[in-house]
Amino acid sequence: NYCFIFSIYDNATVGGGDKLWPLGNPSTTTISVKSGVFNASIGDVDTLDYNFQDNDTVYLNIKVAASLIVRYFLFIS
Repeated sequence: NYCFIFSIYDNATVGGGDKLWPLGNPSTTTISVKSGVFNASIGDVDTLDYNFQDNDTVYLNIKVAASLIVRYFLFIS
């Protein structure tokens, strides 16, 4: 099990851009990981009320055990 923190930003550069979600500090979620694969539902604790119709270029920020792993482009269709 690992501690994950998810947030959404408007910029692909780690450490850059504005955080779009959540409005406050993101909650920590403990998730089971097997062979690098995990399943996470975001928006369960910190309500995901961001309007993706207004801005479809957003990036998912993932922190695992207090280390920033990567920021992924979210493809919205």
